[in-house]
Parts: sequence; C-alpha cells; structure tokens
Amino acid sequence: MAKAYKKYCDLLHKLDGVLNVKFVDDQEGNIVELHVLASKSIHPKQLVRNIESALLSKYDFTIDRKIISIAQIESELYALPERLKFQALNLRYTSTSEVLVSVELQKDNEVYAANESANTANTDIKLAVGSAAITAVHQYIEHKEVFELIKIHTEILCEREIVICVVSYSENKNTEELLVGTCFVTSDMNIATVKAILNAVNRKICLLNLKAKK
Repeated sequence: MAKAYKKYCDLLHKLDGVLNVKFVDDQEGNIVELHVLASKSIHPKQLVRNIESALLSKYDFTIDRKIISIAQIESELYALPERLKFQALNLRYTSTSEVLVSVELQKDNEVYAANESANTANTDIKLAVGSAAITAVHQYIEHKEVFELIKIHTEILCEREIVICVVSYSENKNTEELLVGTCFVTSDMNIATVKAILNAVNRKICLLNLKAKK
C-alpha cells in the first residue's frame, strides 16, 4: 500500500463498525481495491456510503464504490446489546371508569411486569400504560428510578398515526436529559405507546449497562 493512503486508513478506522482496512494499489500508485473487515453492527451498503462520505468530506477524495469489498464478522466489541422488548399488555376494567393496566417487558428470557390503575373519566389510558412501562423498566435496572414520563403525544405523519413519548432521565437532582421515543401505530395505540417508551429509553439503558461493567 502506498504511504499516501495511510491517512485514509487512519480515517476509516474511526468509522463505526470498521475493524481493519487494507488498500491495494497498482504499480502506478492508483487504488484498485479497498478491503474492509467490519462487524455486523452496520449494514454493508451503509458502511460503503460512510466510507465514501468520510473520504470525500475529509480529503476531497472520491473512491469508486465498485472496488470496495466488505467482509463482516461477529465481534463482541461491536455487538449490539440485547434490548428490553415488549412482551404483553393487558387492560382489565374493574368498573365502568376504572382500568388496571398491566405491562410486561422481556430481556434474556426474563420478564419484568408492572401494573398501573387509571380513572378513564379524567385520565388518558396512554399515560397509565406509559407509567406502567417505566415502572417495568425500573424493575430491570434494579429499581433505580432514573426515568420519568413527561409527555405522550400523538400526531399524523405521512398519513399514519404516530405516538411520541418524552421521558426525563436524571441520575441526580442537578442533571436532567430529555429522551424522545416514537412508534407508528399499526394495530393498537397502547402497544405503540409501550414501544415508544422503549424506543426512548433503550439506548440509555444500554449505555448504563456498559458503564456498570467498566
């Protein structure tokens, strides 16, 4: 590999999912092949686009995507952690205006369940569903109450209904981070609400888990 291409390698090594890079050039020093060893955290087509964009924006160098070869392997370093998933939702009306909401989340064959009651006369059921989901999340993270449901909003986007949830994350009284999660409504508004909550908090939970392991 020509020495002039070392700076390209150094740049590409910084891209998400890239484990190793090798340029192959001909006798005249022109790049004829680019081999990339990557994890499975990034789709190959997206990785090619990332490579093209990085080289063009940093060094004004245009590379022919036809000469880029991507080989992907399993890598513990880049493996996406398993996330909390929606398991079940049950609404049981205890009277004409009272409803008991039960939410179950699942991770690694373990189920985390929580209940929340609501008066349908003055409370939006989605708020009870969202609160139950947050409580189930806290069960998974050993009852550390760092998440708080702030707002649930529905909107029409591209002629489809979407649920938007805002969740507050705070480790102490002096810090607060707002997290936003969304989910299109496919069959059930309340299920979409739970999935929007998970969409908001799952990435933060993964970061907390990685932090705890260090």
